[in-house]
Parts: sequence; C-alpha cells; structure tokens
Amino acid sequence: MTPFLKEVSADLISRFGSDLKNIAIIFNNKRPEVYMKKHVADLIGKPIWSPSFFTIQQFIKNAFEEQEADKLTQIITLFQCYNSIQAQREGKLASIDQFYPMAEVILNDFAQLDYDLVDPDDVYAELYDIAIIEKRFPNFSEEQLTFINQFWSTFSKEKQSFIQDRFIELWQLLPSLYTDFHSALKQKGLATTPQLYKAFANGLETYPSYVDQYQQLIFVGFNALNRAEATLFKKWQQQNLALFYFDADEHYLSDTLQEAGTFLRRNLYTHGLANALGSPSNYLATQKQPIKIVETTSYTAQAKLLDSLLTDKADSDEINKGLAAVLLADERLLIPALQSIPSVIETNITMGFPISQSPIYGIVDLWLRVQEQYLLQKRDFIHYKDIEIFLSHPLIQTSDDIKERVRALIYINHYINVPLAALEAVAPVPFFERQTQGKDLIKSLQTIVKNIFNERKEQQLLTYPDAAIFTEVFRILNQLHDALSILDDLRIEFAISLIKKSLQGITAAIEGDPLSGLQIMGLLETRNLDFKEIYLLGVNDGVLPKTSSAATFIPDSIRRAHGLPVLENQEALSAYLFYRLIQRAEKITLVYNGQVDENSSGEISRFVKQIQFETNRPFVHFKQQQAVQTHDVPLNMEVSKKNKVQQILALYLDQNNPARPGISATGFTTYLQSPLLFFLKYIAKIREPQLLTEDFEANRIGSIIHEIMQWFYEELKQESPYITAQRIKDHLRRLPNLCLQATAKDFYGNTAHFETNALSSMEKIVLEIAKEYALIFINHDINVAPFTIIELENKKDYVVDFPIQIDGVESTVKLYGIIDRIDEKDGKTRIVDYKTGADALDYTDIDSLFDPTSGKFNKALLQTLFYTYIYEKKTGKKEVEPNLYVARKLRQEGSLFYTKMRGNKSPLAGQGLASFKDAFEQRMRETLEALFNRNIAFKHDPNVDLPYNDHYQEFFQSGTDHDIEIENEY
Repeated sequence: MTPFLKEVSADLISRFGSDLKNIAIIFNNKRPEVYMKKHVADLIGKPIWSPSFFTIQQFIKNAFEEQEADKLTQIITLFQCYNSIQAQREGKLASIDQFYPMAEVILNDFAQLDYDLVDPDDVYAELYDIAIIEKRFPNFSEEQLTFINQFWSTFSKEKQSFIQDRFIELWQLLPSLYTDFHSALKQKGLATTPQLYKAFANGLETYPSYVDQYQQLIFVGFNALNRAEATLFKKWQQQNLALFYFDADEHYLSDTLQEAGTFLRRNLYTHGLANALGSPSNYLATQKQPIKIVETTSYTAQAKLLDSLLTDKADSDEINKGLAAVLLADERLLIPALQSIPSVIETNITMGFPISQSPIYGIVDLWLRVQEQYLLQKRDFIHYKDIEIFLSHPLIQTSDDIKERVRALIYINHYINVPLAALEAVAPVPFFERQTQGKDLIKSLQTIVKNIFNERKEQQLLTYPDAAIFTEVFRILNQLHDALSILDDLRIEFAISLIKKSLQGITAAIEGDPLSGLQIMGLLETRNLDFKEIYLLGVNDGVLPKTSSAATFIPDSIRRAHGLPVLENQEALSAYLFYRLIQRAEKITLVYNGQVDENSSGEISRFVKQIQFETNRPFVHFKQQQAVQTHDVPLNMEVSKKNKVQQILALYLDQNNPARPGISATGFTTYLQSPLLFFLKYIAKIREPQLLTEDFEANRIGSIIHEIMQWFYEELKQESPYITAQRIKDHLRRLPNLCLQATAKDFYGNTAHFETNALSSMEKIVLEIAKEYALIFINHDINVAPFTIIELENKKDYVVDFPIQIDGVESTVKLYGIIDRIDEKDGKTRIVDYKTGADALDYTDIDSLFDPTSGKFNKALLQTLFYTYIYEKKTGKKEVEPNLYVARKLRQEGSLFYTKMRGNKSPLAGQGLASFKDAFEQRMRETLEALFNRNIAFKHDPNVDLPYNDHYQEFFQSGTDHDIEIENEY
C-alpha cells in the first residue's frame, strides 16, 4: 500500500513540479514533516528549494506579534482579574490556592469558546424563559432551543440550592472575566493560542500580506476542525489559495453511522472543502491480511508480550526502514514497553516521555514529600524510608561514608521518623533542609535540580533523554518562579501541590530517527503516518475510546446548543485514529488486557468488534498463557567442618583464648532447629540486614516489655529486694511513665523523646499493648507475692564451661545466658523468662523436646532450662525452678511448664524436675558434641518447618560445595 504522505507528495509534484519553494505545507502536528520531506526528495530525485512546513498552530501564531502566554501566566492573570471584579462587586476575594482548580476549568472553557467562535455573552446569558431564548437566538434550531430550555429549567426558584446560587454567581461574572482577562494579556504583549485563532478567523482581511507570501497553502491530513479553522479553510478555498488532502476510506466515509467519518463528512459535505486526492480509497474493504488479537492476563503483561513478539525481528526490513511501530493506546505502558523490547532492536521514542515517570521526578517528588511532612507533623522529622530512597537514588552521588553513618544512626536508634537535628549532626545533607516560604521552596528546588544536572554532566553520565527531561523540568520551574513572583503571599502547601501538578501533566520531547528502527508512539502521534507492521497495546474498551472528558462549567445541554465539543466528539476522534491506522497496515497485532479489575473491564475495544462485524478481514485470536514455573526449594546444602570452618569452631573450644566465643540459649535452639542456619548466623557471621518496620511486631513489643519490667522492679529493688503485693500496687502509678519511656527508647533511642513530641498512631497502639501486657505480668506477681528479687538481667556473670568430648578428648564449650529475672519464693529460687509471643508451657517428653520434627518442639522450655542449668552451675544452688511468663496464657495456665498425664496436668517441679534436668543436661551434651564433630556437616533437615528469614533464602536454595567467604570477627 502507498503511504498517505507519499500519495500527497506525488500529487503535489504533479501539480507544481519541482518548484515548491513558495508552497506552505501545513499539518495538524509536527511529526509528518520529516516523512513528507523524504517522500518529496525520493520522488523528485534532485536537490530543490524546500517548501515551508508548519503546524496549523505555528502558521496562525506567526501572523501575530503577541507571544503565546504560558499556562501559569494565564492562571495568575485570570486570578488577578477575578479578584479585581470581585472587589468592584464587593464580593469575596479568593486566594490563589482556592482559585487555581477553578482557573483551569475556566481557561479550558474560554479556549473552546474562542476555537469555535462562540460569543461568551451568548453562552453565559441567564435565560429562564423560552420566549426570551427564542428572541435572543432566532437562528437556533428547535433542537438547540430545547437544549437551552432543558438546562435552565433545572433552576427552580423554590428548589434553588446553595450550589446553584454559587453557579449562577460565577455564570454572571464570566463574561466580564473573559473580557478583562484577554485585555490584561494584550497589555503584556501576550495572547492565548485560541484567541489568536479567533482573531485570525474574524479578521482575515487584515492579514493579507502574511497569507499572500505563499503561492499555495497545502493542508494535509486534517480531520476534526474547530469553527475557526473551518472558517479560514473555506475562505482560503474560495480565494483559490488552499488545497486540502484528507486521508479517508470509503468504508467509514460513505456510511453515516460510522463515527470514524463524522468529521470528514462535515469537512467535505457541510463545509464544502474539496479533497485534492479525489475519491477516497477503499483499503478496509480490500485488505485480506489477518489481524492478530492477543488477550493478556494482566495490565503490564501487554508490554511484556513484546519480548516474544519481537524476538526474531531485529533484522526485519520493516524495523530497519522505520516501517514498524509499537503504538500505545494507553500511554502509561511506555515504561513497561521500553523495558520489554529486546535490547538488540533499535528503538526510537517519537512521543513525549512523561516527566512523572522519570528519575528526576522521583527526586523532586521525594523532596516535596519531605517538605510536606514537615508541615503535616509540625516538627522536623524525616521518615526513614525517604532517607533510604535518597541514599540509594541513582541520580544522587552519596558517598559510602555518609551512607554508612546515616544508616547507622537510623538502625542503632530504631528511628522510624528521624529527627532532622540528629541527621544533620552525623551527616549534613542540604537536601533535607526545611523550607518555610513558598517562593523559597521553588528557588531551593531549582538549585537542587541544577546541582544534579551539573554533577551528571561533569561525570559524563548525561544521556540525550536525560538532558531533554532536565530541560523541561528547568522550563517549568522557571515559569513557576517568574509567574508566582508577583504574588504577595504564596502558601508553601500550595507551592508544593502546584509544582507536582505542573510536572505531572507534561512530557519531554524525545525524538529519535523516525526513518529507521522500531517506532514507539501514542495513537495521537500516528496522525498522517502509515506503518506496514504495527503492535497496538491497550486496546481495551474504556481506553479506546476514552470514556472521560475534561472538566467544564458549560453544561452538556448548553454545549450542544452552541455546537461546542461533547463526549461523542472524543469518541469520533478515537475511531478515526484507529480506522485510519489499520487501513494501510499489512501486519497488525492488537493486544488488550483480559483481566477484570477496578481499572479494566477485561473487554476488547468496541472498535475492534465493529471491524470484525463490518469487514471480511480474517482475525486470529490468541490468549496469553502465562508460564508458571514451580520448583522445590532444595535444602540439601551441606557445609563441611574443615578449613576456615574448622578453625572457627576450634576457637569455641580454646580455653586459653580470653575472647573465645560462647553459645547462647538462642544459638543452642537455632542449632537444634537447623545446623545450617546456625552455621550461617554464628560461624559465617552472615547477618540479617537491618530492617525497620512500621507494622505491629511481636518482637518490638517483647523488647519494650522487657525494658518496662526491668525498670519497674529495679526501682522497687533499690528500696528493698523484698517485694510485697502492696508495694507492687503502690508502684503501679509509675507504670504509665515507664511504658512511655520504654516505647520512646525502642522507637527513638531516647527515653525522653515523648516529652516534647506527640505519639504517632502506631506508637499509641504499641504503647497500649505494652501497658496491657505489663499489667498481666505485674498482676500475676501481685498474686504470687511476697518474693525476693535476686537478679535482673545480669549480662556478665552467668557464664559456665560445659564439659564435652570431641574425638575422645575432653574439652569444654562456653555457655552463657542473659536471664530476665531471678527471684526467691518460699525458699525456692525461680528463673523467670518473659514472653509476649505464642510460646507454650506444655511439653510431652525429653525426646520430643529435642526433636524439631516431632511437632512438640518447645523452644521456650529449652531456653529456660538452659538458663536454669547455667545458674545452678554458676551459683551451686539446687532445685532452681524454671518459670515462663507467657502474656497470652499466664492468667489461665500459670507460669510452670507441664505435661498432661491421663488428661491431668502434671507440673514440671519437684523430683520430676530434677530427673528432667539430668536428661536435659545429657541431651545438651550430645547436641553440642555433634555440633563440634568434624564428621557431621552443617545441613538442614527439610522435614523441619523453619520460618527462616528471606535473607538466608539464597543459601538454602544453593547446591553443595560452595566456598563461602567467612567474616572472622575474632
């Protein structure tokens, strides 16, 4: 098939030969220019003076001296005019942040009125009576009069609401606002593009010299014309100054029910514009190549499919000659599409790159979010995740030293919200400086972006797309700074929202070579262009066509009465883009998301169904089958006890080494559950990464509870270690403050933090849970009292050498434990361990206790017996009783471990406890001898259900014979 622009080029040459220098070729967008130049050059085959090329906007703006006012200047000017009118009417003045959302809607309405040459006084007139309507608009049809009457009939005097009152008040003001706004711009030498359209159409005879400099005006590929364009085109055609080339197909042009031909029929039959190409083509009826339709299983799967669709296309003629394109009906798929196209394929983005999806916007958004949090919290705190994003952002060149210091500050102090003062003390980072004025906010952001740009440039890391994005960001920030500088007061909250809004809605022009490589563009960019091979993504109903329209103060009935654009216009535009795109394409793949969710109907566009029904073109349907790969996690990794491993194990047995490592209760139970996990944590020293979480965590509650109980009984013990029930009750007044201090210490590393700072919602929840758990423990102690406190979390003294045999040689291993509490009750010493999790008091027997596959493995009992053994050996005391305070079970089950015999509980006490201790000691010896036996490798039993941390996942999924580098801390 011959491309449309090539047909146009051939016709122009047949009319004007090679003398095209006095011809003006005008498009509805800029992209066709390079294609048109190529076709003209190929057809003429020799150097010529080029015709002039314009977009319609450029052509009209060049006729005027006024410069185009940017959007923000328009909004500020409109704001000033609005308040001026309100002041004259003694109405309520608006602030810029209140007015801004309304301004965007008003400007959009003014633009449509100007494009379609509609008098604002007519639109905004208050017309309640049909007789007045008929007198005011004698030329309106019955349908138009009905629309206006229909609208105003909703405003009943009896039922008029506050919203309707406000609407009418604004409605009355808009004609004056329209006039004052354009006058104010004109005084500055500025104008809006729609106003220039209107001026050009209404005063064409005043611009003859501008138009007459061209022999002929050539308008190529236009579809939907506003009334200003239609007026100009008709006049120029009457003067024999213009030729029009419409890209039409008989299929949708001749059928009045086809929405794709709505505007072309209006151009040809209503406006009387002649198509220089003559009769339309009939490609859609004659094309026989099948259209491939692919249904995917998710939104991003549409883009991921490109990898398989394009795998063997790197050397295809279509791609090499720029005749293949990936087209995005949903432009949000741009980034996933770029990530999915095989790297061997040359790609050219010939569409705007969304600033909001760029790395620099990530930095801007982060900085604005930090400033926003300062305002919301009314204190200088930064969320730790925001700091982490800053430290790891690819555009920020943060030194390793600063990263290490900042992360140490966060994780050592368990900061969820990091005090700015603390951050500045360890690593001054200008990025996090607080801004207090709206104007200063924009200046500071300009400086930050400029510094990042300069650093990238100096390090030669600046790519062409990066430069284009930075340029657009600079442009927007400069506009914001200049436009807002005239305001006396700029609230920082509004400045933040305005910067975000200004950057989110724009794109950076990134244009590659459109004549080679795979072209990537949105549907709108395809106007006038043809491709042999297309891959159209996002072909869902609701996306193609879109079902939403811009906000407006002009109701639908009024719009219809005055011929202003309505939703059907948008659907007709989308239909034309789709039909025109496929009428010449030879290889077509349409991809849509078949998943039904809140963002997708799961239905293919109705345009596709129409083509299927109306033409004889074959369709081939595919449904993406997402491959689901499963594999068993191999837990058969073994680490032999040789070389470095053996050397480190030997350190545990070296009695002459003053710094020899020991084994804790946690280390002991870890080895029982998984020898391999013990190796990773205690021998290889592979640490779990430091993580903070804002979610409720049992271990966080546990650490807070231990601190509360420690302080509570330390304060009582200072007066006397003998604890009575009355003393505990009297001391309960201190509990709320202790809970607050312990929570502050856990979250911020500072017990006095909440004296000057309010608690967050999560901190309040944690505080209340900690109070409740502490009361459970303390109320139990009130019932148990009196007792005598002996020790509270002694971290130094309870260390013993435990005798074992290794290869027939006597040796010892150091055991140590940090015991929560040791007290004496009725002459019996008790070991008390606090637990806030789901620990259990019941057990079956010694065999199941040491067997993690038995289902009766009781980690809490093992650890408490471990502490009991160490204490007895260290002090020489006997009959020490292990007690477990489990917050969830203490009221119902008490604190003694027990086993069930014939349905009755048998507590672990007395002679039974003594025998159990002997059996425990023997099993502990066997376990530790196995740990140091060089013939028994560290490996994991796959039958043990071990909830190991994700950080260790890669090791558990590895094979055998891995050389793991050991970090020797000794």
